[in-house]
Amino acid sequence: PTVRTEAEVERLKTTLNRQLAFRKGYDPTDTEVSYVDAPVTDMKTMDRIFSGIDIFLWIIGLSTLVIGIIGVANIMQVTVNERQREIGIRKALGAKPKAIVNMILTESVIVTLISGLIGLVVGVGLMEFISQWVQKTGVGSQVMEGRTLTLFLDPSIDLGIAVLALIVMVVSGAVAGYLPARKAIRIPAVEAMRN
Repeated sequence: PTVRTEAEVERLKTTLNRQLAFRKGYDPTDTEVSYVDAPVTDMKTMDRIFSGIDIFLWIIGLSTLVIGIIGVANIMQVTVNERQREIGIRKALGAKPKAIVNMILTESVIVTLISGLIGLVVGVGLMEFISQWVQKTGVGSQVMEGRTLTLFLDPSIDLGIAVLALIVMVVSGAVAGYLPARKAIRIPAVEAMRN
């Protein structure tokens, strides 16, 4: 119980190995004979495992975000192609390029924000469903030393993280709509009305 650091664990291993080697008659330099397991080394291993899981989840999340941006950019590109005539008429009537860019970017941000809100609501609903299901069925619960441990005990999402996720959605929508918006302002008004 007094072993708190890795250095203390190493000293304990050395001391135990020396004493066991003397009593059992093996070479004291052979460190493979005895094994010492300490919570401090287990915690370091668990920290590495959870850090690896965090990195993996970040990679998955960022990959999903990039795929979503590409998808919204493609949708906005199709929208710009289908609305060439409207964009040409707006230009012919005196719409500034900034107004056309704002129109496309606003549409892109709205599409992305609505999708993000739907995903957030589905995610929170799924967490609540799992929480209720776990409480009703007792799945994931185990009694240890007189205490009940539950796998999904009151899962929740932090409001700050939810707001940050929505901000990321808005920025992603703006990024996804930027290239199609730039293409829209390059379309000559006469050519756009002819198509």
